[in-house]
Amino acid sequence: MNHLEDKEFIEALILQDEDAFNRFFKYYQPLVYSIVHAIVGQSSEIEDLVQEVFLKVLKGIVHFRGESRLSTWIYSIARNHALNHISKKSNRNPTVDIEDEPPIERNDPEKELSAAERAGIVKRSMKKLREEYRVALELKFMGEFSYEEIAEIMNLPVGTVKTYIHRGKEELKESLRKNL
Repeated sequence: MNHLEDKEFIEALILQDEDAFNRFFKYYQPLVYSIVHAIVGQSSEIEDLVQEVFLKVLKGIVHFRGESRLSTWIYSIARNHALNHISKKSNRNPTVDIEDEPPIERNDPEKELSAAERAGIVKRSMKKLREEYRVALELKFMGEFSYEEIAEIMNLPVGTVKTYIHRGKEELKESLRKNL
């Protein structure tokens, strides 16, 4: 068992031990960031959302029963918080659908795409992926988690995680091939 998952550590968090919180934040911040980023996409609100997730986790830690791994519990909170944010935002501010974004002009086929244009294409292609593919890819390549860690976080078998990552990469490649 990971030292950040043991009962003594969780009790230290409940007692609001500052050292325990600092270790907790440093360890789980990449996970929470990856999940929120995978669901919300690039946004100026990501850092705020990550902080909100940690506040929810710390407020709710007294209710953590240990029936799952702590990382799985945190994943659920981060995922739900990000999905709620998207839902609230779409109800308040109707946004332009990615399909409605103007295509990149390619007047000169020999002209290379700028880094910003390529990043925009990748972002739009990532948003089109199924959520589980997008989250698995983000955790693997942005969060640099192992397949086993992603399986624990997402509460899935390792084989399923590998399948999600493989299919996500294939769909992303196809989408990029069409757009580039």
